Formats: sequence, C-alpha cells, structure tokens
Amino acid sequence: CGSPPLLGEMAGRLGKVVGHFLHEEKASSIRSLSTHAEYTTAKDQESWWPTPTLKKWKEAIGEKKNFRKAMKILGTILHNDVVFHPPTYFKAREGKRVAMFILRQVSEIFEDFHYTRCFCDAAGKNAVLEFQCVVPPVDSSDKAYTIQGVDIIEMEGPEGKITDFKVMIRPPKGALLVKKHMDIRVGKFLKKMAEKAAKAQKEKE
Repeated sequence: CGSPPLLGEMAGRLGKVVGHFLHEEKASSIRSLSTHAEYTTAKDQESWWPTPTLKKWKEAIGEKKNFRKAMKILGTILHNDVVFHPPTYFKAREGKRVAMFILRQVSEIFEDFHYTRCFCDAAGKNAVLEFQCVVPPVDSSDKAYTIQGVDIIEMEGPEGKITDFKVMIRPPKGALLVKKHMDIRVGKFLKKMAEKAAKAQKEKE
C-alpha cells in the first residue's frame, strides 16, 4: 500500500533531475554557440602554425593570386608518395602530382577561404586545420554554399614532408557542389590530355 506514494516521489525527483539536465544542456549549447562565433570569425592566428612545415603550408595558402608560387611551395612540403583523401570519394589518391592538381583546383573553386582553428600534436607529426569558405554555384540550378571542413594532415615530423592529407567537409549539399565543380574540371583535364596524346600519336605516324 506504500508503493504509489514512493513511485510518485521518485517520479518527482527524476523530473527535477531531467529538468536540471535540460537547463544545463541549453546553457552549454549557448556557451558552445558563443565560442563557435568567436573562432569562426578568427583568421590567421600565429599560434596555429607551430611547425616549419605548417608555416610553409600557411604561406602557400596565402598565395591566392600566384598559383605558380603556391604550387612551388607545396612541392617542397608534399612527400612524393603523399596519400590524398578527397572529401567526396572514399578511394584515396596517391602521389604528389595528383595531390597538387586537386589542391590547385579547389583553391580556384573556394571563395573567402580561411582557417578558423588549428590543432597540432606535441611531436609535430599530426595536425587538424579547421576551415570555412564559400562554394559558388556551377550554374543557374545551383546556389552558393558556405561550408566548413577540416584538413587532417600527417607529417614525417615538425620539418618533415606531408605524407597523408585527408579533407572532410559539411554540409552534404556543399560537398556535392564541390564534387560537381571537380567533375567538370577533371573531365576537361582528361579531355585535354587525350587530345594531346592523340596529337602526339598522329605526329609519330
């Protein structure tokens, strides 16, 4: 006969705990949003580039109007056998030339590209660089998307070359728009290479 009052008391306590939890979660979410607003508006803080390799990476990214110079810098920090993991395909691409081709294409696509945070381990071998940028529409059927993403970089050491490079971006529709841009650019490149090969073959004959 004492069970109903006991259950009622337990339910009341549970309600208070849940209410307190929800209040804390709401407060935590507000604090998170505030912090997010601070770091997404931050640009180019010196402490984000603690190693020589990352400083060179920053220098290359800063050469937005001089692609040749940017590619030259990247050539000095990318390993010949670097493995590149694109955001829109699971299969990795291997080799410096392929990685540099992809990086050049996306650098031409992205607008208002900037890093918002950077994390690097004490050994200087692993870094995560968070970025934000705008992906413009390809045609009238698209709309521009502001995307966020991370570059996950593995290096031989603080002054070593980049051996592994992984890119992840959000939201999904923004990622698909990047893929649409890249499909067009890669298609044009392959067509150009095929025409050159055909021309060379014809000259041999």
